[in-house]
Amino acid sequence: MTVQPAQPVQPGQTGTEDIGEAPLDLTVTDAASGTTRRVPPGSSGVTFLVALARRTRRMASRAAGMLAEYARIAAGASTLTPSARDHRFADIARTQNPLRRRVPTPGRRARRLRAGPSMSSVRMVSVGRRRLRVAVRPGTDPGRPPLLLCSGIGASLELLEPFVDEVDPAIEVIRFDPPGVGESPVSPLPYPFIGLARLVRRMLDTLGYHRFDVLGVSWGGGLAQQLAFQNPRRCRRLVLVATATGCLMVPASPRTLLRMATPRRYWDADYARSIAGHIYGGTLRSRPELVQQLILDFERPSSRRGYIYQLAAGAGWTSLPFLPLIRQPTLILAGDDDPIIPLVNARIMAKLLPAAQLEVYPDGHLGLVTMKAELAKLVSDFVGRP
Repeated sequence: MTVQPAQPVQPGQTGTEDIGEAPLDLTVTDAASGTTRRVPPGSSGVTFLVALARRTRRMASRAAGMLAEYARIAAGASTLTPSARDHRFADIARTQNPLRRRVPTPGRRARRLRAGPSMSSVRMVSVGRRRLRVAVRPGTDPGRPPLLLCSGIGASLELLEPFVDEVDPAIEVIRFDPPGVGESPVSPLPYPFIGLARLVRRMLDTLGYHRFDVLGVSWGGGLAQQLAFQNPRRCRRLVLVATATGCLMVPASPRTLLRMATPRRYWDADYARSIAGHIYGGTLRSRPELVQQLILDFERPSSRRGYIYQLAAGAGWTSLPFLPLIRQPTLILAGDDDPIIPLVNARIMAKLLPAAQLEVYPDGHLGLVTMKAELAKLVSDFVGRP
């Protein structure tokens, strides 16, 4: 018995004609009799289990191949021809398609790093077997350590470009796409924050930087804490924006967490506008249309698998045990209306970090771009100190 992609059945035809592939259906062919039957997934589980019991090794191999193919579909790397019967696959511009990578909708501006005040140079950097997309804005004072920016979950390096434009021109600014985000290739396996911090340190070695300051936003704040802890002699100053201590924190509401579990807000403009005020708070409560200007116009396509790996990296991680060991001067920036990271988390970190300074700003989770001028000045003054 073999299992293979099925042929979609059209009116007046049986399930044995050669009329094209439908990757979500299967056919079960008996090797002895040669008969073929179509098996929609989930509707013939008993048949599949009986076949599995009879030919365990062969069926296990086939099942592994099927799972691998479904993983390629989810990652957007499948070469199977979609079925014309499924509108999710027939319309490649349909943004809600759960098994395809994002396809830009008509009218969406695919904006690259502009030749504005930031004047950042962007290139791919090889770090061992990994390749990371990196943007560097040179500073006018070469004696200062660079400021490394770590973005939030699913956010490519473009998202912080408005903030970079406001940072003191004397400060060199480095941004990067983590594996599976933006244009950095997805990692073959999930990674913990410890491993990602090691990768970022090697990236800085490749770029020729020894001492550095680091700023982390939201998910990137966890990475920034890990970097500061693992590199006490190289990391000079730490800036934490709208972030917390990982899985051991005062959480957001269940509804907010559910909405954060998917990257759909990065490619579906209508959906992003409908939830912007609920998950980001602050200015976007009264002006949800700003999500187009602040996020969608800057964001670049990311791998779904990369987003899942980012979720997994933070799932079992917490900085609570080692926060008292982070001796670097730390600036904590937190919004007073942040549904994702309640303000109490910033107060907890300020108590546990030995050299922390807490600044509360009147906005939400995206304060770094909604209040870019004000917060960029705070950050520039902080990292500009000797």
